[in-house]
Amino acid sequence: MVIGNTRSYISQLVLHNFRNHENLAVNSNGKFVLILGKNGSGKTNVLEAVSILNAGRGMRNSTNSDIITNFDKNLAEWAVIAYYQHLESSKKILFGCNFKHTSSNGKKILKIDEEEIGKKTDILNFLRIVWLTPQMENLFLESPSVRRRFIDRMTFNFFPEHAKQVIEHEYFLQSRNKILSDVGWDEKWLTQIEQRIADLSVKIVDNRQKCLNIINSFLSTFSKTYLRPVFFMKGEVESQLETSNPIKVSDFIMEKLKRNRLNDSRIQKCGIGAHKSEVVVMDKEQNRHANLCSTGEQKSMIIALLLGQSHAIYQHSNIAPILLLDEIFAHLDERRKADLIAELSQTPSQIWISSTDTELDRLIGNATKIQF
Repeated sequence: MVIGNTRSYISQLVLHNFRNHENLAVNSNGKFVLILGKNGSGKTNVLEAVSILNAGRGMRNSTNSDIITNFDKNLAEWAVIAYYQHLESSKKILFGCNFKHTSSNGKKILKIDEEEIGKKTDILNFLRIVWLTPQMENLFLESPSVRRRFIDRMTFNFFPEHAKQVIEHEYFLQSRNKILSDVGWDEKWLTQIEQRIADLSVKIVDNRQKCLNIINSFLSTFSKTYLRPVFFMKGEVESQLETSNPIKVSDFIMEKLKRNRLNDSRIQKCGIGAHKSEVVVMDKEQNRHANLCSTGEQKSMIIALLLGQSHAIYQHSNIAPILLLDEIFAHLDERRKADLIAELSQTPSQIWISSTDTELDRLIGNATKIQF
């Protein structure tokens, strides 16, 4: 079963002890799911619950104990249950956390059709989730690390192993800093760690570039309703990969890591690697950097990126991602609201929208409505 052009969707969502929702069940059997209510009523909490189904920390990057209210590790548990339709198949997804007799941060559980899944990334074989929050509208004004995390989360939807590689890279960076802070370095151990940093840096940068190439190809086909940004990565590793093969680039990183040990030990930072890359975003039409564009133009770029991701993920994986839009319609005039709804209607995705604007129900027309 499909809803219009929607290929993957959640037909029902059940929350248990999730933020302010002690027990909540909502039917969401439609292309648009509109969550309306006043600020503080729990609209964004519903979106966060959906975002957590990808087995990550979700749109708020929350810890397990952040999610539960009246937290008591001896009694508490929270859970999100989704009845999910993908093409001709139906699945029951349960993602939750049990704090009974476990550590203070609890034990996460992921079950598909009542069978517990050990490897959390297996869920990406049939489910992808993309979100846009008000905080992301300041993406171009944030620090380089915020933009890298944004690109890494996007890359994860195309290359599931990317998330593990980023985590491992960070671990080895910290391990190297710790060794360099000792009086006597363990040369053998240090060399092994630097080799891992070099190899992972090449893989991470290559994944990012492949992801952005896919996204950019879709952004270039958009109408002029939204600005058509171009995303690319800039850094020392990227420059080396333009002219050398991955093995030579890894060797280059290794040599530089070894040469810079003394300086890196003083500043407690690693001077080369995937963590030094910068995300560059340009307005293609005007050839301007995004940080020089107006607030409205920057928001237009972010929306274009969201739409491009939806189409690109579907074409790349045959999985239509669930789109989560938290107050995305705020500060848009009537024409732009109508334009965005029309663009969203053309995506293969199910779209969950939270808003205080009751007029959206009229503009969308056929939305499944949840009122708080």
